[in-house]
Amino acid sequence: RRTVWPSRPIFPTPAIKRPSLTQQQTTTTVDATAADHRTRPRPRPRPSNPPPSAPSAEETNTAAVARRSDAPPGGEKNKEEKKTKGLEPAPLPLPKTTTHALSATPPRKTAGRYKNAQDDEIVPTKTSKEAEEILTNGMATVTKIEKAIAEHFPFGAGELSKAEASFRSDLETNGLDAANALLSTSIPAARDLISLGIYHIQVMERFISLNVPQMEDGNNFGVTVQMTVAKFLQETRESWAKKLDAIPAYYSSRADAVEKLGLAKTSSSQSKTESKSDSSGGKDGDASVTETKVVKEEKVSNGSKMGVYRLGHLLALDVQLYGELQSALLMLLDGYATVIDNMEKNKEKITSPKGTGPSASMGMY
Repeated sequence: RRTVWPSRPIFPTPAIKRPSLTQQQTTTTVDATAADHRTRPRPRPRPSNPPPSAPSAEETNTAAVARRSDAPPGGEKNKEEKKTKGLEPAPLPLPKTTTHALSATPPRKTAGRYKNAQDDEIVPTKTSKEAEEILTNGMATVTKIEKAIAEHFPFGAGELSKAEASFRSDLETNGLDAANALLSTSIPAARDLISLGIYHIQVMERFISLNVPQMEDGNNFGVTVQMTVAKFLQETRESWAKKLDAIPAYYSSRADAVEKLGLAKTSSSQSKTESKSDSSGGKDGDASVTETKVVKEEKVSNGSKMGVYRLGHLLALDVQLYGELQSALLMLLDGYATVIDNMEKNKEKITSPKGTGPSASMGMY
């Protein structure tokens, strides 16, 4: 038996009702009217009282003057009325300030830029005056060192053999145990000049240290100049101080060298003896006798034969110290002139490392 399926569904689908063209136009008009009603501002209600009349010219001028003045007319009166009615809030109480024990201390004054020794509060007057005096008399000190070299060191750097011959002649004339005549005057002169140069450098170092400004970010090129010059001064001072160590070492070595020469020695000794005796009941009565004896003894030792190397060692010590002191004064001359030159060239950066003017605190470094 064939089964025939129907071409349409068994349960009929309800038909969709579509609005007509007239209904669509009516709905659109109502929606537009509702949207226009929501967006359109509502009219303000009209006051029941009639509008005030226009102000006169006199009232207009009075209102204009009141607006321009600092205190409008009737302002103080309205303010008092508000206070009376309690409408204006009361002013807040000021916080109580406590005075610290250190608040009475005046604030610390900042360091001003160096102009002169009297106005600057950081650089002491004595140090600044000494530094200025050293720089002013720098060439005079250099000339003094040159004269000392020419006077106390007549033999040049390449004439140490002539110096040795002169020292040998002095020893033969004055005795092998006699002091070197030339070095007896050269040592004090060189020591005084070197110590003077060291003192001048110490003054310069103190002067630079007292001009170092407060640490800040940027514009530190002047401080770098200060540190560079200070380091150069320190190295120069230490090298000069080491030259003074040669003088005590020379005296110790020379004393040992003279003792080993085996020279003739003369020694003398003296002894004194006193004896006292008392006697009583004798023919002449009581008696007291004092006896004193003095014994002198002198010994002379001929010594041993002097070796030629012992004498050469003694002369070498004198020549060595002569060359060292001469080199020390030449180094002092060059170093002192360089120190004065560096201080003069960098004086502006040393005294005012941050510069002068309104842009002194600004910089790239």
